[in-house]
Amino acid sequence: MAKAKPVTDQERETVRKLHVEGLGRNAIAIAIAKQLKRSGQTISEIAGELGISFAARAGQDAAATEVRCT
Repeated sequence: MAKAKPVTDQERETVRKLHVEGLGRNAIAIAIAKQLKRSGQTISEIAGELGISFAARAGQDAAATEVRCT
């Protein structure tokens, strides 16, 4: 099995900046997956290292979806 390439400081900074801009985990994964070839799991791991949580946004997204659907 091939060894995974290490996460760079630039990748960490990109995740941090996109999170500050309001993007969720999946949006960040999509945004950088094509460029950096990183999985959603890797994005979650980077976020965890940085102390970033997407949990609060999940509740906001669910509330916004409920408002749109009613």
